[in-house]
Amino acid sequence: MELVRVQPGCPASRQGQVVALGNFDGVHLGHQKLLAVASVTAGETDDTRSAVLTFEPHPAAVLRPESAPGRLTPLRGKARKLAGTGVDILYVQRFSRAFAALSADTFMEEVLVRALAARHLVVGHDFRFGAGRKGDADQLAQFAARAGIGLTVVDPVTDEAGTAFGSTAIRLAVAEGRVEEAARALGASFEVEGRVRRGQARGRRLGFPTANLHYLSQLAPLDGIYAGWTWVEGQPERGWLPTAISTGTRPQFAGTDRILEAHVIGFQGNLYGQRLRVAFSRRIRPERRFANANALIAAMAQDVSQTRAIAAEMGSPEEGAA
Repeated sequence: MELVRVQPGCPASRQGQVVALGNFDGVHLGHQKLLAVASVTAGETDDTRSAVLTFEPHPAAVLRPESAPGRLTPLRGKARKLAGTGVDILYVQRFSRAFAALSADTFMEEVLVRALAARHLVVGHDFRFGAGRKGDADQLAQFAARAGIGLTVVDPVTDEAGTAFGSTAIRLAVAEGRVEEAARALGASFEVEGRVRRGQARGRRLGFPTANLHYLSQLAPLDGIYAGWTWVEGQPERGWLPTAISTGTRPQFAGTDRILEAHVIGFQGNLYGQRLRVAFSRRIRPERRFANANALIAAMAQDVSQTRAIAAEMGSPEEGAA
């Protein structure tokens, strides 16, 4: 998949594709429907490729930084998931306050026509754009008809209960520790990713060495202990490795900062500085303070045992080495 940075009004290096529009945070099952429609539409026209136009950073982080939600997928993870769906080109538009101030008409003219020369657009029914989010699918349809651009508006994709898949609901599920529910909506395990930084080596002294993950603006699951998996990006030959995960403030040690620690079961080697993907399978228990170190060690041993059992039951993330 090719990644192209977009500048409004300036022709991009690739033009004329079928373009799906949106933030695509999580690339969940609803998003995947849009991408499938774009792919099919592109396949119906000779020499046409499917593309995505997304916005970075997330608009909420620019417009409402004090209340912006954590990301389900940072750009790196989003690009990986999009590539896994077969998208040919990822257009990335830098989102700033100046860009947010563009009117809906200017966005359509400067980005969709001049920058991308889009042949066909694919959007969700609730797609909004332009200053104040005043542009909608109806306005886009009127513009597309005048500009000679095709347009497909995709209806919501719902679960068996009729609830539409959406990033907001998935974030809530993750924040409440319901990672299995989030995985069903995402079509894959919820992950965080980042580099391993040095900690205080308490886990190693207790017999359970952990990798402390620095994962910046991504959403953190509810504090607690989880069974999951780790992918070491610099060592793909290892595959997915079963992992007992702790997120929270470490009440046993009167901690205050929220961190993620991953005990990669049976791992031999040095993970400092490595970039990891940590996928969550199931929440095992909440964080708690134990009476003494021996009680903590016994609980950690039980956590590892449960993690092994859950790994055998659920299997590794479906994305594999995507």
